[in-house]
Amino acid sequence: MNYIIFMPDEMRAESVGCYGHPFVQTPNLDRLAQQGTLFEQCHVQNPVCSPCRCSFATGQYPHTNGHRTLWNLVKPYEHNLFRYMKEAGYDVWVYGKNDLFAADTIPLSADVFVEKQAVHPPAEKPESATGNIDDFLLEPMHCGEDGVKDYANVMAGIEKILGWKPGDKPFVLFLPLLYPHCPYTAPEDYYHLYEEEQISLRGIGEGKPEFHELIRRYRSLNDPEALRKVQAVYLSMITYSDALLGKLMDALDHSAAAENTL
Repeated sequence: MNYIIFMPDEMRAESVGCYGHPFVQTPNLDRLAQQGTLFEQCHVQNPVCSPCRCSFATGQYPHTNGHRTLWNLVKPYEHNLFRYMKEAGYDVWVYGKNDLFAADTIPLSADVFVEKQAVHPPAEKPESATGNIDDFLLEPMHCGEDGVKDYANVMAGIEKILGWKPGDKPFVLFLPLLYPHCPYTAPEDYYHLYEEEQISLRGIGEGKPEFHELIRRYRSLNDPEALRKVQAVYLSMITYSDALLGKLMDALDHSAAAENTL
């Protein structure tokens, strides 16, 4: 059995169609949920990405080995899912960002671990959409869909899938995406996919810890108009990630690995 782990970064369940969002376009995530298993009570162990990833890979709570920050990653002495699979004879291919493994752990846990660069990157880095350097919101990326690193990494994974044939070693393909992580921007064809008027801010801050409001103040996001724009672009990034999942699923349907992949 082969395994594919497609992992967007900071994608909230409430912002996906199969979990009830009223208008976001996520046809491929919805299709995957319909054809597979949809977990309605699945909770992360930490709200920060690296501790959560360490928990996912090791099966332990973040505090067990001190994974409380962005910088304390899985060490060589810690057992982890990918190392188990590699030692069991699987090819382990990782394409994407590394917020999981300490440097010495990578060769023990993966046969390939590469973060590809965008095929056709934007001519210049997007600037703040508001002029505030602390803002999460950036201008659109002046590029096509292949101007995002995630595109190149998913395409590399697809190449591996299409090259696999019966008799080859089983594989684990791990695709840790960048999107929809902040700062919020997207290629031009996606950036304006959703209008601010569609976004509801009901309940923002209600019953939340004080630091939520402090973060919005620090990031100059207490303006409802700015918050709506951030949310609209965030949903656009999710739709972009969903499109990449569609490419991956379509490639799998046409590969020899189709009947032996989870």
